[in-house]
Amino acid sequence: MARLIVLVLIATVGAIISASRPAAVAAVSCMSVNDNLVPCLPYVTDEVSEPSSGCCEGVQRVLDYAPSKPDLVAVCNCIKADLPEMGKVDTPRIAGLPTACGISRNFPPIDSNYDCSMASEF
Repeated sequence: MARLIVLVLIATVGAIISASRPAAVAAVSCMSVNDNLVPCLPYVTDEVSEPSSGCCEGVQRVLDYAPSKPDLVAVCNCIKADLPEMGKVDTPRIAGLPTACGISRNFPPIDSNYDCSMASEF
């Protein structure tokens, strides 16, 4: 039940954030980013040792949202904004999610102090 509440909270926060962001910055929806990464919560919170197939499918979709630097910065900001709602997160696991899923790209090293404007194309 607590997990469901956290997931609903993450989706709600994502909707609020995406509604408050200027559309001209990037065409990335935080709601879509968050919805696709929800299956990854058990992995990034160290509950499981490997990401699920649903997580990996979501990671691929999120990376598809970020073909350019502005899009990658937007994805990074979406993930960073949700960190407080995720509980105790192993932040290196976030950056390494694509590699753990066998995808050749990676997320920036996102944590609460990371400046997403420094995210580079990969």
